[in-house]
Amino acid sequence: MQRRGFTLIEMLLVVAIIGILITMLAPRLQMLGSPRVAGAARVMTQMTRYARTMALLHQVETELEVSPQGVISVTARGGDGAVAKGSMIKEEQAAGEGIVATASGANEGSIFTGVEGESDAEVTEKREVSAAGGGLDDIAVKHELESVVVVFLGYRDNYDDETPNLPENEGESTSSRVLFRSNGTCRPHRYKLTDVTGMTLYIDIDLIGATKIVNDERDL
Repeated sequence: MQRRGFTLIEMLLVVAIIGILITMLAPRLQMLGSPRVAGAARVMTQMTRYARTMALLHQVETELEVSPQGVISVTARGGDGAVAKGSMIKEEQAAGEGIVATASGANEGSIFTGVEGESDAEVTEKREVSAAGGGLDDIAVKHELESVVVVFLGYRDNYDDETPNLPENEGESTSSRVLFRSNGTCRPHRYKLTDVTGMTLYIDIDLIGATKIVNDERDL
């Protein structure tokens, strides 16, 4: 019995299917291959949540400041900005945690799986315990991202004239300061994180401080 070989059309169909699968998996593999920028995005998420939690817990306004060099700090309005001992986030721990994301992004709390270290809730809880017993200065924390550049992409609203949108390209050279009100709300805003290899992630933060992380700005 003669065995029939593959026809040209069948081979082209197989190649097309493989190409589609590679296109679908590429963003996920790309993000998994960049633990540094993924860890930086996780730290940004934790610091954002911390700023909101402290504003609610102490009923004060807190400020999240991020420099282009990746220095992130949280202070309370009225405090002197001194950073409490032991309040730094370990970037090594954050960078070693697994990430699963889709090309269209995911909401906070759903993109991080397979966590090897502490969860966001555990980190936030420890910070709450350390800050709850002191004054406003005890709220202050600071962390410096290693080899990651942060660009503030501006606010997504126009209702607050006190902190207007940045002019084009200004976010690349100046620090951004986002205010969290005592009710836990902030102005919706965005960041772009890029590591030394050129890998990039985008972070979108909404009115209540919830974050969305994607690898393509068009998905925000």
